[in-house]
Amino acid sequence: MNGSRSPLRRIAALAALAVAMVAIVGCARKVTTVNSSFTFPEGTRTDRVQQFAYPDIPFYAAEFLDRSPLGVGGEDTLLTLWRLYDEGAGILHGMIFDGTAASTYQILRRESGGGYAPMMDYNIDPVQRFQPAGWKLFSWMDHRPSSFSPPTYVGRGVVSGHITPWSPVTNAAVATADTIADLDAALDTTGTLRWASVPGATHYFVQIYKAIRSDPYSALYNSAPSPFATQDHKDALDAWIPCAADGTPLTPVVLQWIPMIPYQSYLMRMSAEDAEGRLLAYTYGYVNAMNLEEPGHYILYWTGCNTCMVGVSAYQQPQMRMVPASAMPRRAVAASVLPRGRADHGVTTTVRLLLSRP
Repeated sequence: MNGSRSPLRRIAALAALAVAMVAIVGCARKVTTVNSSFTFPEGTRTDRVQQFAYPDIPFYAAEFLDRSPLGVGGEDTLLTLWRLYDEGAGILHGMIFDGTAASTYQILRRESGGGYAPMMDYNIDPVQRFQPAGWKLFSWMDHRPSSFSPPTYVGRGVVSGHITPWSPVTNAAVATADTIADLDAALDTTGTLRWASVPGATHYFVQIYKAIRSDPYSALYNSAPSPFATQDHKDALDAWIPCAADGTPLTPVVLQWIPMIPYQSYLMRMSAEDAEGRLLAYTYGYVNAMNLEEPGHYILYWTGCNTCMVGVSAYQQPQMRMVPASAMPRRAVAASVLPRGRADHGVTTTVRLLLSRP
């Protein structure tokens, strides 16, 4: 299927826009004095709030010229390996999953003196609401991080327009990631989810969704490494799975569950984060081909998700167990030209999720 415009040209245009936005941000109100003793903001830590932070990590698309015979094949010529970004190199991202009464969030950033100060002069609104549990997703970006290392952020909830000692505060999330490992995950037709355990992970996040193709290139944008796919999607299941100190998975926190339609294809992304909110791994998925507007040109890219479906099964409470690594089938790497993080994590985790009703 040919697109109406090249995603690579669009990304180039977005890069120019990002430069302009950085200039605008540079004119914003500056933090001139930060109390170095303000090492953690006032508020109440709760397990119904979790924050993840990560840098804008590059992802890749390989452009090919299609040679006879028609279609993807070894005879095609590699033209360019494109290094792409969601927003731009050096930009830091954060996501807050909130199950409290907070309606907005204040984002505080650790500054050069070690203290925290508001990153912005406004609070952020939720970008997604999960039903029926009432959880919310907030997201933020830092275009010009402070000089404090490592870059660290805390979110503080605003309840009924006020910040008090009882306002919910997130974990202090650190936005660093040298490499993002590949987290292989599979959902079988009985509704059993298996994934390879990631060393150091204290949380796993799983998202099962249907793609809404309002933009022909939304699948490419969604493939960028992040805990959560945000482009053109309708979610069936959103859950995070906390772990005990020894890495054993605990009961999932289900943010949203809409029963899946049996034997229909869904997309699934899974990610792993550590105690400091760092993104350790996510599902690179499989290699997909997309035609470009130039005749005979196409790109290959990692999808950032796997496909899955469930059969007819009864409602069951979540059941978890650890299984040998051999239970996770090895996948062939279909396009070695495309870089990605890879790791052999050794242990596979299994969890039974709420996927259907009687």
